[in-house]
Amino acid sequence: MIQSDDDKISEDRREALRYALAIGSGAALAASVASPASAQATPDNTLDRIRANKVLRIAVLPGELPYFNRTWADINKSDVNIAVDVGSANEAVARRFAPNATIKSLKSRDEVMLEMSSGRVDCVVNALVLGLTAIAKNPNLGTYKILQTPAVAIPSSMAVRREPDKRWRDFLSVWVDYNRGIGQMREWFLKGLSLSGVKPEDVPVELNI
Repeated sequence: MIQSDDDKISEDRREALRYALAIGSGAALAASVASPASAQATPDNTLDRIRANKVLRIAVLPGELPYFNRTWADINKSDVNIAVDVGSANEAVARRFAPNATIKSLKSRDEVMLEMSSGRVDCVVNALVLGLTAIAKNPNLGTYKILQTPAVAIPSSMAVRREPDKRWRDFLSVWVDYNRGIGQMREWFLKGLSLSGVKPEDVPVELNI
């Protein structure tokens, strides 16, 4: 039998298709075999890459302190204007740790915040709760930073009745330590701040509750 030209072309196409399928199958097999080795050679996630290369890469700005690391020395300068409410613990702390700054004592906290929002002072020394809630109400005030070296903290406390049997006082003391240790105090604190519009991400990470 003599093949016609059309039959010949069809046969050639079938042969080419079989050849292409054979190559494709071989390539797929090669890829499936090579993939595990390739994955081991070049880890596709940060943790595996650090473990494989024994190198941790960090980008920094030369000569710059971390953005959250601010000290009293940063504001203890004659060209820094600080507003505080007169007779408060804020004023006492500012005068103790930033004596070289220009400190402006005002009658009320509202006046202090007005000085800040109008740009007449560079910063305000304020307790954390008051500062964060003020910024939540008026974001134009700026950001809240906890000054370090030293970190000034005034403990919160509760009053109980004075009596010979101290078991209730001791129970409360242990209860406070326990809830602080498991992070419950911080959770309650953040929830309380949220009622004033303060977001968790607005609370300084270095805050120790």
